[in-house]
Amino acid sequence: MAIDTKDVEHAIVAPENHLSLTRIVEGVIAISPEDAAAMSAVAFSKSKRASGSKDELIVKAFQYFSASFAKMKDEELLAFRDAVISVAYVNIKSSSEEDSYTIFEILNARGIELEDHELLKNYIMRYIHPIEKRDDAKQVWSEIEATVGSNMKAFLRHYAIQKYRLGQGDKDGAYKKIRDFTDPKKAADLLYDLRLKAGYYAEIVEPTSDDRNAEILSFLRTHNVRVFRPLLMSLMHAREIEQLTSEQYDDAIGFIYRFYICYKIIGGMESNHLSDSIVKHSYAIELNCTQQVLDEWKKSFNEKLPSEETFRINLLSLGWSHSWPLSSETKLKDRCKLVLALLEELKSGVRVSEAFTIEHILPDSQAQENSIIGNLLMLEERLNAKCKDKSLKEKLPIYAESRYATTRAFAKRYANGCFDVKKRVVFIAKDLFEMVIH
Repeated sequence: MAIDTKDVEHAIVAPENHLSLTRIVEGVIAISPEDAAAMSAVAFSKSKRASGSKDELIVKAFQYFSASFAKMKDEELLAFRDAVISVAYVNIKSSSEEDSYTIFEILNARGIELEDHELLKNYIMRYIHPIEKRDDAKQVWSEIEATVGSNMKAFLRHYAIQKYRLGQGDKDGAYKKIRDFTDPKKAADLLYDLRLKAGYYAEIVEPTSDDRNAEILSFLRTHNVRVFRPLLMSLMHAREIEQLTSEQYDDAIGFIYRFYICYKIIGGMESNHLSDSIVKHSYAIELNCTQQVLDEWKKSFNEKLPSEETFRINLLSLGWSHSWPLSSETKLKDRCKLVLALLEELKSGVRVSEAFTIEHILPDSQAQENSIIGNLLMLEERLNAKCKDKSLKEKLPIYAESRYATTRAFAKRYANGCFDVKKRVVFIAKDLFEMVIH
């Protein structure tokens, strides 16, 4: 019960609908201290639960709070009691559903702010017309929530980036950006666009296909790369409305993959430095995806890559070793594999989908320099086993059998045996830089 400003009592929870609640409250009032000490909270609540009722949550809530109170000190219990006594309950009634949406937003602006998706739902429902369509709209919203699940907050932020150019300087957040740039008369259009983009987002987060694009999306997810998601949504939408061909879309996704490896894995650059560029180009692609827009996006990204000299310096410090502790971490091996696979794909034009081993050309154990990437090759496991304890001259014919173009090219290039690890790093840096940029 609650008492209004005129000292009139009002039922907040109808007792006839929750008999267990009434019995628990009356039981607490009536029980003696001795009986309370002799009975557990679980046993007490079970004894007061109404037969056949569905008050499981009420019973569990009583058990939870009883257990929590038992751990409190006296002063903590008194403070909790005073806080509960001072709680004010406000019951606001609206004469229409329209007014309820207005009241919701006004109260939120003056109290504890709700999540962006809660505010956006309220905004959309408020302006859906005719009113009879609101039940359908609520169903669509439920589909959106089910599609993106726990990623709703991130989804709305990325949606606001690609659709409304939400930038780092927009302190008000995704909801206000979407609200301020949406015509209320087009609330239904907004709702259905959100459902469409939610489908894209779910595919980005959890790819369901088994093609090369899904491999790249899985790669980005595994490496926790989220910054490209607005861009990916725009590209997916452009493909769906046939502003992009399947070939152009594949090329765009491949570009993102190649760029990330060169920018982050080799260059050591931070992905959050791309935020402004992501805002600009994901919006432009969403607005009208022409070849010129795609070219401008790729040019802008390429300009952010480190120089060829930086490539060289960073590759000189990238390596993996069985023998040298500083280079023995698994993550370094994975980084080396990514760089070698990218070089192979750029050289051969064929994607690397199968597992491969890393072959140390010169014995890893002989010198720490032999752990750097200039001394590493992609090689099939069966061929790698043949190379054990052999000299470079003996290994070259084995390398020539490989399916990997870069490995065969190495065998041909160094047939005379004049191989220098650091010089090969220079060649790798030059090849990667030129092929990615151009």
